[in-house]
Amino acid sequence: MPPPPALAASLSTLAAPAEPVTTAGDAQLVIAALLGIAAVVLLIAWAKVHPFLSLILGAAVLGVVASVAPDKMITSFTAGVGSTVGGVGLLIALGAMIGGLLAESGGADGIVGRIVNRVSGRALPWAMAGVAALIGLPLFFEVGVVLLVPIVLLVSMRTDVPLMKIGIPALAGLSVLHGLVPPHPGVLAGGDHRAAAGGADAGAGDRRADA
Repeated sequence: MPPPPALAASLSTLAAPAEPVTTAGDAQLVIAALLGIAAVVLLIAWAKVHPFLSLILGAAVLGVVASVAPDKMITSFTAGVGSTVGGVGLLIALGAMIGGLLAESGGADGIVGRIVNRVSGRALPWAMAGVAALIGLPLFFEVGVVLLVPIVLLVSMRTDVPLMKIGIPALAGLSVLHGLVPPHPGVLAGGDHRAAAGGADAGAGDRRADA
């Protein structure tokens, strides 16, 4: 039985390939990406420009080097920012507020005090990974990162340990929890998505078999 005309039109629209914003070759696109990343890093680390403004300027550099038309560059940028903010913007905003409350209320200071007093030396990165896993258990990855920022900074300042040596284990613990531990909402959402996709694939296979 053929699908209704409206549904068929919607399906054909979704199946149509997206129009490319540039005709640049692979080498030019790789160079554009590298220059865009370099621009962001230099603006943040050397020029001390705000990260959000640096990302905008880096995207502009990428678009110019990739020979993207100005109107298409603006459209692509606004669509990408809109989809990102619509997906995780609220989570990041709420996480930033909770992280600010954690820092101002002294909660982060108490957590850091317990970590520093009980753990030191080579065990400190492992302790940070465990703390990150514990804090991030009921949270999405983006919110967990925002909450961990004040804790990581305080631990680094109090122990005189390089920030990367503290921050990378914390991110590793949060990432492992986010991707592998079933109680985490990210894993459950991924499982539901795969189950739905599997069901859709099975239904499509059954329809093909019937045809």
